[in-house]
Amino acid sequence: PLPQTKEEAAEWKLYTPSFETWKTDHKKVIAFVEAGDLVSGQELAFGKLREDYNESKGHLDKIKAINYEVAKQSEEFGDRAYDSARMTMILFMTVGVVLAICLGIFIARVISAPVIEIAAAAEKVADGDLRVSIDNDSRDEIGNLSRSFQQMVLNLRKLVGSVADTSGAVASSSQELSATAE
Repeated sequence: PLPQTKEEAAEWKLYTPSFETWKTDHKKVIAFVEAGDLVSGQELAFGKLREDYNESKGHLDKIKAINYEVAKQSEEFGDRAYDSARMTMILFMTVGVVLAICLGIFIARVISAPVIEIAAAAEKVADGDLRVSIDNDSRDEIGNLSRSFQQMVLNLRKLVGSVADTSGAVASSSQELSATAE
C-alpha cells in the first residue's frame, strides 16, 4: 500500500506487526486443532487471536477512514476545479462572443460608411449637382467603386460643359441667322 498521508503511514506501521502476530497465532490455532488439542486451540482462538484480530481490524478501520477522508477531499478539490474551469470557459466564451459582435459591428461600419457616402453622392448627382467629390484612397473594392464614381462625375461635368458650349454655339449661330434673315 502507498500511504497518502503521514497519519495513514503511521497506521500502516502499527497494522503490519499486529497482522503478523495474528497470522502467527492463527497458525498456532490450526496446529493445535490438527494435533487434536482442541482446548488449547479454542483458548488461543477466543483469547489472544481475537485480541490480535480486533487490534488489526481497528488499524484497518482507521486506515479506511483516513482513505475515505482523503477521497472526500480529492472529490471536493475536483469539484472546485471543475467549477472553476467551467466558469473560466463561460467567461472566455462570453468575452469571445462580445468581441466577435464588436468586431462585426466595426467591420460593418468600415464597409458601410464609404458605401453610404457613395449613395449620398449618387443622390446629389441624380438631383443634378455635379460638384460632388468623393475622397477614398483605399485599395479595396469600395475604393475602386469610389474612384469609378468620381471619374463618372468628372465625365458628366465634361459632357455637360460640352453640351453647354455646343448649345451656346448653336444659339449664337441661330442669332446670326436670325439677324441675317431680317
